[in-house]
Parts: sequence; C-alpha cells; structure tokens
Amino acid sequence: NAVLSAFSCGRSTCLVFDSGHSSTYAVPVHDGYALQKSLMRTDIAGDYITNLVKEKIESKKIDIHPFYSVKKKKVEDHYVTEIIPNLKADPSYEEFWKREVFRDMKENCLTTCEDPIPYNAETDSFTVTTMAQSISYDLPDGNTVELVEDRMILLERMFNAIKSHPGFYGYHQMINDAISKADIDIRKELCSNIFVCGGNTLFTSFPERLQKQLSAYMNQNIRLKLITHPSTTERKFSTWIGGSIL
Repeated sequence: NAVLSAFSCGRSTCLVFDSGHSSTYAVPVHDGYALQKSLMRTDIAGDYITNLVKEKIESKKIDIHPFYSVKKKKVEDHYVTEIIPNLKADPSYEEFWKREVFRDMKENCLTTCEDPIPYNAETDSFTVTTMAQSISYDLPDGNTVELVEDRMILLERMFNAIKSHPGFYGYHQMINDAISKADIDIRKELCSNIFVCGGNTLFTSFPERLQKQLSAYMNQNIRLKLITHPSTTERKFSTWIGGSIL
C-alpha cells in the first residue's frame, strides 16, 4: 500500500503516512521498495475515532435510530419525521447502520485544533482554553445533537499518549520513529518528503497540525515538508491511484 501511495504522488522515495479505517502506518519507501524494518503501525485510526464519538453520544443518553427505521411524511408545506413502528432487524444490521450515523457525525462535525490542547495524564482529560464553535448535527429521526468542545477534544487523541494503547504517543512520534529506524543516508530525503494520505487525515487542519507537532518534536535543523493531494478524493484513494499508475 505504501509503495502504491508513493507512486500516486510521483515519488519513489518518501515517508508514507497512511491513516485509514482500521490502522495507521508510517512507512519509509526507498527507490520503490517499502523498508519493512522501519515500518510503524497502530490501531489508532478512523474506526477508533468513530468509537470515541459513539461513547460520547451514548454517555449523553441520546437514542440513535438508523436511517432505515425512520420515514418522512409531508404535512401541508413541511415534512415530519416519524419512527416506523414494530420494525425488526438483525442486531448486527442495526449496529452497522448506527455506526454509519456516528461515522457521518465524525466526518461532518469534528475538526483538528491547530494548537495542542493541554492534556492532564493523571486525570486523562483535556482543558480547552480557546472558545470552541458549536455545531449541530441532524439525526435521522429529526432530533439534533450539539457538539462544542468535543469537536476538538476527540481528535486530540491522535496527538497524545493513550493509556489503553501502550507505546503510542502520537502520530508525530510514529513518523519520527519510522525515520529514525531508516538508514541514516536517506533520513534527510524522507523528512523533506512526508506524504500524508488516507481517509482519517481528511479532518480540517489535520496536515497543518501534524506539521506543527513534527516541527516541535524533531530536530530543528532538519527541513520538514508534508505533501498531500489537494483533492480529498485523491487523498482518500491514493493507494488505488498509485495502483493504476503501476
């Protein structure tokens, strides 16, 4: 996957940072070959963030009705949403469509804060110091959910240590470790060609935040350059685009 993603941005040597649905990789690619000994992988990816959204909404005791369980009825000049009564579905089918609601909520509501949010490791909590802009999300049943500070806090997990995932200290640390494990003569080239791709990197301001974290974390004398596709579709399907080029 990493080699194909590298081809999609027209490079045979770069560090591919690919964060998708179930896993995130930082892989150095040199002359069209992935350096397996330097590969870094974690489960902190899109599905993990979806679970955080799910836990947060369920903690507020908000009932989620899947899209298929509601119908719209026109009353005069407006539509009224109502739940279809006595509708039975397989529990796994119902769970799948509920997760689709959480996934859609994640993609439309969450945003990356350009500056790190203070984190307290003892209480495992974040302190938002800037005013967060609230956003409302319309649920399938017509109700709305308002997200304020959670919009930024949930994505901070990608840049901080997580107790349930020992060894993970943030995406910037993953990239630094992958570069450090590569041969010393190609590290400079890898630092100036960090290719960011995958559906989990499409959040607003994500590349800018990652660049800022890397600049603060790594050697100040090294020139860092992050590369991303300008189109969100290309960034999401960069592996497939690289495959078509190959």
